[in-house]
Amino acid sequence: MDHEESELPEDFEDFSHLSNEDELDFLAKQMLKPNVGVIKDIPTEDKGDEDTLAIIDDSMSSMKIFDKLAQINQLVDHSIVAELIKLGKSVAHMRMKGHSSLNSAKPSQVKRTWDRLKENNELKTYVGTGWIFGSERKVLMTNNHVLPLPEAAETATIHFDYLKDFRTGKKTTKKLMRLAPEKLFFTSPVLSQGGLDYTVVALEEVAEEEYGFLEYDGDHTAKDANRIYVPQHPRGRTKTYVFHNNFKVNQSDDYVTYTSDTEGGSSGSPLFDEKMRLIGIHHVGNYRDTPEGSWSRMNTNLGSRIEVVLRNLADQLIEEEWTEDQIKEWFGEGSVLRMFNE
Repeated sequence: MDHEESELPEDFEDFSHLSNEDELDFLAKQMLKPNVGVIKDIPTEDKGDEDTLAIIDDSMSSMKIFDKLAQINQLVDHSIVAELIKLGKSVAHMRMKGHSSLNSAKPSQVKRTWDRLKENNELKTYVGTGWIFGSERKVLMTNNHVLPLPEAAETATIHFDYLKDFRTGKKTTKKLMRLAPEKLFFTSPVLSQGGLDYTVVALEEVAEEEYGFLEYDGDHTAKDANRIYVPQHPRGRTKTYVFHNNFKVNQSDDYVTYTSDTEGGSSGSPLFDEKMRLIGIHHVGNYRDTPEGSWSRMNTNLGSRIEVVLRNLADQLIEEEWTEDQIKEWFGEGSVLRMFNE
């Protein structure tokens, strides 16, 4: 069954009548704004091989970066486009209740903050991006600052194949789903609170096979990447892809930085390298640092490396005394099970 915009919950603001420019202006005022203060203290290292990655780095001036990018061949092979669109079927647009103050609350205070906001009728509708994780197609992964607690997940609607018709401009959602946090909900706090900023939550029903799933194969890391592709729903718009100037800049033990364009609402998007391998989850744009002795430093995006996220998830499952059978039931026999048994 197709779900038109008119079939969405009545309390959601319908943006389909707005132009893209007006939609941006409206949604920009409501986007989730993660607290990025702690990000400035994250060290980065390992610039990569000079003949591949090091065409840019995060200490170059803006003019030098522009000159470098202008020299790069921007042709994209059809196979990359086709595979990214295929993988993008698992990526969904999300709409849920929230408030920017939840992002600055300490983990122990998030529930109290939510209850106060709800009681005072101060919760607003926000947007984000999530994706089906694991071969069982039973769970969705996104950011903690998108879904910080089960109560937020209960308000969410998940829009698969939220697309715009090229000729008519009409926006439609092919499949609308809800979440079931009472069945499964694991999270790690926002970066400013020392977490990895992810949430894994149960879908209300098993996602249909046509939407596929994303999985980490365990044989590569962000260190291997030169480019980073980000299927996303920026500012609540229909599905969007990044093909140009999408370079990895750097990585630390836990995080990766990249130039790929994103906007508010892209939070929670999966990150792929040029071989279409899952390498991370996007958090925030405008990560900027100016080291001592430098007058300029580039803005980048920042995400967590997927193997670090899944290691943290496996550790939480161990702490909760999950069994192998439970993990297989929810995540299949992929990366979570491997890390659980390590």
